[in-house]
Amino acid sequence: MLELKHLKTLVKLEQTHCLNKAAELLFTTQSALSHQIKVLEHRLNHKLFIRRSSPLIFTPQGKILLALAKEVLPKVEQAEVQLAAKRPSEAQRMPFNFAMLCHSGFQWLLPAIKKFSGEQPMLEVDLIAKSVFTLDQQAPDFNILLTDKKSSHQEFIYQDIGTFELVLALSKEDPLADKPYIRADDLTDKTLITYPLLPEQQDIFNLFLQPASCQPARLRQVENSDVILQMVEAGLGVSAIPDWLAAPQISQGKLKSKSIGEHGISRKLYAAYRPDQARWAEHFVPIARRQFNEFSSAAKLH
Repeated sequence: MLELKHLKTLVKLEQTHCLNKAAELLFTTQSALSHQIKVLEHRLNHKLFIRRSSPLIFTPQGKILLALAKEVLPKVEQAEVQLAAKRPSEAQRMPFNFAMLCHSGFQWLLPAIKKFSGEQPMLEVDLIAKSVFTLDQQAPDFNILLTDKKSSHQEFIYQDIGTFELVLALSKEDPLADKPYIRADDLTDKTLITYPLLPEQQDIFNLFLQPASCQPARLRQVENSDVILQMVEAGLGVSAIPDWLAAPQISQGKLKSKSIGEHGISRKLYAAYRPDQARWAEHFVPIARRQFNEFSSAAKLH
């Protein structure tokens, strides 16, 4: 009854808030997508979203399926990557590991890895489960690292993947939501929700709070991006995240985001690799750029 294509449709609808735009991202027509949704609603005997709402409003039943999609689809992508990497072959396949510095890259990175793996049958492609935060002797062995920080290690080559803005996500009831931008002293009475990193590993501290000699009142560390967004929506704290990550919730009026500082904090995402991996990076980087930019653009559509 419920298929993966239905879950993908719900995610695209949340990202774009537009049936036509969602159809474009799913490489189908608006009429075909509309028919698919009507058939599913008939089977479930529930409406999934309110027609002609702007921004798109999901019904309680639609929200249940949307939450399921966000949980299931990344796992399906990861399983497909792992299965593709373990296809039997007469030739010996070479292990090829990806790693990522930022937790929030999961949504767009897995599809990029999946496409790269499909084009490189001689490689046994995998994604290192543990995130990498420093390129020291304790870092796991990887072939390509996705990171927004350049290391002092001269052995690595860095290729641009895309640009994003680090913004402060906050609940719509937060008094800071009415400010034009966030000042460092605005956070001195706030709970700052971050990924499980040391302060010196986080841009919000290095580029914003520490230069102003400011600290948040409380620090809470959470591994999962969706949980962070839910906590922010509930008013349990604020969080510095990539601009595209909370774009769907912001466009639905669930959250607000503000530039950090008068001029904002712009960051670049890189693919880092050693010179002996350049041959593979030349294939992967264009794929990653397209996937990152498509995901970012779709997430920001209203």
